[in-house]
Amino acid sequence: MFDSLWKQARMFGVAAVMGLGLPYQLVMAQSVSISPLVTIQQLQGSQNKTTITVSNGSDKPLRAGIVTTDFTYDRDNEFTAIPTHPKSAVPYLHFSPREFVVPPGVSRTVRVGFTIPPSLPDGEYSAALYIEGLQEQQIVKIVDGQQSTTTLRPRIASIFFISKGAGNPQLSVASATWNSKSKEPVVILNNQGTMAAYPNLNWKILKGGISVVEGKLDGIVLVSGKERSMPIKTIGSALTPGSYLFSGEIVSRSGGTPVKFETQLIIPDR
Repeated sequence: MFDSLWKQARMFGVAAVMGLGLPYQLVMAQSVSISPLVTIQQLQGSQNKTTITVSNGSDKPLRAGIVTTDFTYDRDNEFTAIPTHPKSAVPYLHFSPREFVVPPGVSRTVRVGFTIPPSLPDGEYSAALYIEGLQEQQIVKIVDGQQSTTTLRPRIASIFFISKGAGNPQLSVASATWNSKSKEPVVILNNQGTMAAYPNLNWKILKGGISVVEGKLDGIVLVSGKERSMPIKTIGSALTPGSYLFSGEIVSRSGGTPVKFETQLIIPDR
């Protein structure tokens, strides 16, 4: 998946990955990966455990540590770190080791556990876990002959959704609209359930029953009880004004029955 992440990255500073919207520093994106990017689990009793894998594809050792933070998504914006969240999993995450070195060309496993006290209410708790470089790095940028230097401590995130009590996602496509500024369709996905989801979206745009363009969005984070707006890239296909059918299916990455959808897409004259 990280090959596709790099293709979608923006040069310098923070980049947003399409479905996740995770902050992703260029300097780390070139050489370091973390897997999985998203973990969704239901507690067995009051605790669970899992692992993440940190891989160093560079020619230098990676000295890194782990930091955690709360985060949120909203309909139109990407992943945003926030100071606190009413259902934060940050106090209940524990991991080992906290600091480590990954030699060049090597992968390292980090153990992650979470224990949510029985006294807390049922629901979904979340947190972002960052692998953060312990050594600051400098990026030199030259624009119009002027040189500027930015100092970064690169980091890459893996996000966790932990459900206490029963819960399931309930996914649908609410609508498809046309963004006149970017000249592309936008689909509004809805999760009315009580548990986050991380599905793929297979889509087609049809006119008169004939497919005009089709594609796939991989790994979309859908937070429980929220909508998410996602642009649909139709590179190489010029969609003219008119009425279209936007259809396809939402496919769980962990199996299960796909959720089929069909909605109208109107492209205005202007």
